[in-house]
Amino acid sequence: MKDKIIQIVIMIIIGVGGFYGGIYYGVMKTDVYMENLMDEFEQISDDVDAFVKVSDPTTIRAYVKELNKILDDIEFLHNIIESGQLADEAI
Repeated sequence: MKDKIIQIVIMIIIGVGGFYGGIYYGVMKTDVYMENLMDEFEQISDDVDAFVKVSDPTTIRAYVKELNKILDDIEFLHNIIESGQLADEAI
């Protein structure tokens, strides 16, 4: 009788230890998995934020306005160079 009780107690201890060991292992694996998911989420979130900023209509208008200014300046400089070359050829 005493041997049976000892066997039952040992089996309960092994069962409980295995159960809690499995729970601990599962929680640790889940924690690592969640960290990976959060890293990916942060990267995707940063990419989306950058896309939203670039695709904002006011930002696009500002960029187009600046590009038009640059093109106007380039055209102006081109005209100055062309007129200077024509004046040089005339002399």
